[in-house]
Amino acid sequence: DGNPAVAYRTLAVDPNVIPLGSKVHVPGIGWMLAHDTGSAIKGNRIDIAINTFCFFVIVLFPLSYL
Repeated sequence: DGNPAVAYRTLAVDPNVIPLGSKVHVPGIGWMLAHDTGSAIKGNRIDIAINTFCFFVIVLFPLSYL
């Protein structure tokens, strides 16, 4: 959405799986905001911003989102 990623608060998601703008609970981290997409993020994958220059891609399901 053009906003900078915020460490441990921003997720990149596949909007066909998790709608952009959703609040997503990531076990062990807490609630995060799905407000980005990524070319490698397809299906059941999320991309967690861990600092402004690095992203960590993990596969987690089930996730809770609002």
